[in-house]
Amino acid sequence: MQTLILVTDDPSSQLWQDAHTQIRQYMASVLATKPDFQEVQILRATGGQIVFSTNPKSEGQYRDQEKYFQSGIYKTFVQNLYISSITNKLNLTISTPINGDNADMIK
Repeated sequence: MQTLILVTDDPSSQLWQDAHTQIRQYMASVLATKPDFQEVQILRATGGQIVFSTNPKSEGQYRDQEKYFQSGIYKTFVQNLYISSITNKLNLTISTPINGDNADMIK
């Protein structure tokens, strides 16, 4: 439900801000147990805008030209290994569509 709010509601609304805060708190607890995860993002399926990221500097940016976005809209996509420009370590990007209760992709 919170993800649906992030990708459909106005970011200035209280509902959106509350959903964003809840997801941020949840992801902080997840990342605390997964130290190898560099970043988790939620993107709008239409336009590829980052509406949530564990790195707040990424929010608002667009990833519509990235292969992981273009392929990840339809099914889970695993990008080839690459060296991160941030950590200089081997990196792996995985993307997958987020589906609602009726199995339709959340846009």
